[in-house]
Amino acid sequence: MKNIRITSVIIFTLAIIFFKTSPLSADQSNFSLLPVPLPYPYFEPGRTDFRIAAAKASLSGNNIDLNGGGAYFMGRHAFNEYVAIDGLIGAFGANGDMPGFALPFIFQGIPFEPVYEGKGKLTGFGVPFALDLEVQLIHKPVGSLILFGGPNMSVASLTLDTPYHAFFPGAPPFLLPATAESTNFETKSSVFMGGAQVGAQAGINIGPITVAPFYMVISQSGSATFTFDDGYRGTDQIQGTSTNIEPFVVTATGFDVIIRPWNLSIGTLIQDAGSTTNQEGYKVKVFQLTWHFRTK
Repeated sequence: MKNIRITSVIIFTLAIIFFKTSPLSADQSNFSLLPVPLPYPYFEPGRTDFRIAAAKASLSGNNIDLNGGGAYFMGRHAFNEYVAIDGLIGAFGANGDMPGFALPFIFQGIPFEPVYEGKGKLTGFGVPFALDLEVQLIHKPVGSLILFGGPNMSVASLTLDTPYHAFFPGAPPFLLPATAESTNFETKSSVFMGGAQVGAQAGINIGPITVAPFYMVISQSGSATFTFDDGYRGTDQIQGTSTNIEPFVVTATGFDVIIRPWNLSIGTLIQDAGSTTNQEGYKVKVFQLTWHFRTK
C-alpha cells in the first residue's frame, strides 16, 4: 500500500498543478507576473465583466516530463459600488512521461512481480470551479482595492499506463513460464479537491496600463480513488483503493499588467518547487493569455 500512497501523492499534485495552477507546496510563496484572480481590477454598479484565458503548462524533474494546457471562463456581476459576485469554470488536460507503476498479482495461485520496461504514460483531464464574493474598498481614478473570498473545487480523471511484464523467478519450467508477455499496467484515478480561497487585489492605473498586484490564501483537501488493470486475462485482478488528501494551505502572490485599450493581460509564472520530500527538484512553467470584455 505504500507505493499506492506515493502514487496518489504524485497524481493529486499533478492535478493541482495542471487543473488549478496553484503553487506546489504549502511553504512556497512567489511574487511573479501572473494573471489576476478576479475578472477585472475594479467594478461599477450593474456592470458585468467577463474574462477568457488560455493556459499552457509544463512540469519537469525527477524523471517526470509533462505538458498540459486548457482554458477557463470567468464572469462577475456588480450589485452596487461595493459588492459583486464572480464565478469560474475551466477545462485543462495534461500528458507526458513519469516513472512507471505496477502492482504484484496472482495467477493460478502463484504470485507474480512486475518488471518495468519503460516510463509510464500519464494522461489526464480536469475541471476547476470557483465562486467569490467581492467587496470593493477603493475605486478611484488612480486605482482600486478589492477583498474577495469563496469556495473552490476541482475534479480530475487521470490514467497512467506502464509498459511491463510479470515475472515469477521460482516458477518450475514444466508448470508455467516464469516470464509473461509484455503488456501495460493501467492505473486510473479520480481526484476531487475542494476548499476555500481569500485574498486581496489592487489596481494601479499608469496611463493606458493597469498594474494589478494580488495576494491569495488557498485551503485545500480532497480524495483520490484508484482502479487497477494488470493487463493479463485470467488473473485475480487487483482491487481498487482510495485515499484522503489531507488539508493543506498554499499562498499565491503576484501581479498582472493589463493593457486597457486592448483588454489584454499577459501573465507568466516560472517557479521552482518547494524543497519537500515528494516535490523536491520539480520545475513548473505556466503561461496564460487573458482577454477581458464587459457589458458596460
